[in-house]
Amino acid sequence: MNEVVAEKPAVRAGIERSRRAALRALVPEGFAGLDLLDLGCGAGDFARLLVAEGLDPARLLGVDRDEDRLRLARSRLPAARFVAADLVHHEPAPAATDLVVLSQVLSQIADRDRRHLLDRAVAALRPAGRLLVHDMRLLRPRARRAGLRHFGPRDLRRLAPSGLVLLGLRRLTLLPPLLRVLAPRAPALVTGLERCPFLLGHWLALLGRSDER
Repeated sequence: MNEVVAEKPAVRAGIERSRRAALRALVPEGFAGLDLLDLGCGAGDFARLLVAEGLDPARLLGVDRDEDRLRLARSRLPAARFVAADLVHHEPAPAATDLVVLSQVLSQIADRDRRHLLDRAVAALRPAGRLLVHDMRLLRPRARRAGLRHFGPRDLRRLAPSGLVLLGLRRLTLLPPLLRVLAPRAPALVTGLERCPFLLGHWLALLGRSDER
C-alpha cells in the first residue's frame, strides 16, 4: 500500500532488489500463467515486481480505494485492470484467482477487519491457490498514533482461515533509516547488511491450503 515510487532511485532500487530476491526464494517457479488479485494495490509497486518475475499484467486485478494511486497504477501497468473499492467491503469473485497479494495492508487496518479481509482473500482463491502477505516488522509512528496495532507472522498464523498453512517466510529490506543513508553511497554495504535478519524491516509470507502442501 505504501509507495516505493516516492523514494530516491538508489533507495527504490534497493527495495525492489530485496523484494524480488524474496519472491524468487518463495516462488522459484515464477508467476507466469497465474491470475492475480492484488488487494490494496496502491500505485502498483508490488504488482510491477510480480510482472518483472513473469506475471502477465493482463491477468492482474488490483483493488484500492485511493483514486490517485490507481491512476498511477494504470499508467504504469496499462494492460492490467484496477478498480476503486474499500477493501473491507469489497467482495472478490469466489474461487476466481490463483494468487492473492496483501502488501502492507494488514498493518494499516483495524484489528477487527484483519480476519474479515483474510477470509475474503482466501475465498477468492482457486483450490490450489496461494496467498502472499508482505508487511512491516515495525509499525510506523503515524500508524501507532492512529491506534493501529503491529501485524507480524505470529498474527498471520493466528488469524489465517482454517486449512491455510504457512509455506514459506522471508525477512527482507534493510530498515528504512539505514537504507536511505547507505543505498546512495554504499550499495554493496546494503547487500552485506541484508544478511543480518535483525536489520531487516519487512517480511514476506506464502500461504496455501494444507491439502496442497
